[in-house]
This record gives sequence, structure tokens and C-alpha cells, in this order.
Amino acid sequence: KTHLISEIQEKAFSEMQGISGAVVMIDCKDGGVNCLYSSPSFSNNEFSDGVSRERWNKLISDEYNPLLNRCIAGLYSPGSTYKLITALHAIENEKFRKKQTFFCSGSIQFGNRKFHCWKKEGHGNLDLNDAIMKSCDCYFYNLAKKLDIDQLASFSNKFSYGEFTGIDIPNELKGIMPNRNWKIQNRGEKWQRGETLNTVIGQGFMLSTPLQIALMTARIASGKNIIPSIIYKK
Repeated sequence: KTHLISEIQEKAFSEMQGISGAVVMIDCKDGGVNCLYSSPSFSNNEFSDGVSRERWNKLISDEYNPLLNRCIAGLYSPGSTYKLITALHAIENEKFRKKQTFFCSGSIQFGNRKFHCWKKEGHGNLDLNDAIMKSCDCYFYNLAKKLDIDQLASFSNKFSYGEFTGIDIPNELKGIMPNRNWKIQNRGEKWQRGETLNTVIGQGFMLSTPLQIALMTARIASGKNIIPSIIYKK
């Protein structure tokens, strides 16, 4: 028996026709995975009696890679979903006040670089709640000036970024949650403070799976260290 709900799986299948992506749904109470759908997909029945060489070659040469389970092995920039972790880390570890405001003019200057908000004309004056609601990049750039990348990465690991989630199926990838050591080992260079500004909005070197993003949300929503599972164990 599994936690998967067939009606939700079927709904994901119908909604994802012609779309390359993934759908993940996690029960915040017990970590049960109610939906895990990767698109495009293939039928397991094709492999039950052995797949023909022609069909196999077609699958492995398909530019959309239907053999890849995007839910657990597709790597993407988490983007603005990650701002929730940046905000939570600032509140918990930097004694940051949620009511503190920053002004968004559409960009900020940091060193010799200009970092742009998605809204060219800017959002004006915002506190943290407004910044999350409007997904203001400049607010989080200002937060980034106060944050240490190693501490942010360590905090992010608790929400599954850069770590295996522990899901009970194989071939999961853990993505990338960069820190100073990662940069030296993988790029042979020191971490630049401007790279923290990219990281706090889920860009830069960061890569995560759809499962990690769903799990992060579930852990925030529940306040529990949820471990995702397909198999129903009760």
C-alpha cells in the first residue's frame, strides 16, 4: 500500500499533457507523498515483457528525457520559493525584525554591480510580509548584506536543500546548496559576497528538485522534520 492517491495522480497526468515538469504533493501530517508525477513519462507496462530496441532507442534519444524522474532527479533553481527560507533564517538567527522596511526602487547597487528586482519600477517601501507577498527581490538583496552564506546554507540543509530527503525510492539527487567550501572545491575560487545576493532569491549556484521544494514547504507549514515516504508503513 502507498500514500499515493490515484485520483490526484490522474489529475496531474491530465494537467501535465504536453508540459515538461513535475507535480509533488506531500501530506504535512505524516510526510506521505500523495502525488509524485513527472512529465513527460512512459508506461511501466512497456518494460514488463522487455522493451524493443527500437522503443528503447526512442526513449533514450528523446530530447525531453521521459526516463528522468523530474520529481526527485530534475534539478532547477528554486527561485522565489527559497525566499521563505531566507526570511526564516533572518528572523531566527539574525534577530531581524519583521517590521523593518527597505525601499525598492527596482534595483540596488552592491560593489560595482547592480542587482535588479523583477519589477523594473520597484515596489517602494516594504516590510518583510509585503516583500514575501509581492516577492520583492530588492528587499531580499538588502537582507543578504547581513547574512553569512555558510550559516544560511547550514540552516537550509534542515529544510532539505543540498541534502537527500530520505524518500523511499532510489536515484534521488540532492542538488546544490552552495557555501564557501563548495565554491572552493567546485570552482577553485573564494566566495564573493555578491553571490549571496543571488542565493537568497534562489538563483546563482543553487539547484533543487521539485520534491525538495515541496518538502521545504511542508516542513515550514508543519514545523516538523517531515521525512517523505511513498510506502504506507502503518
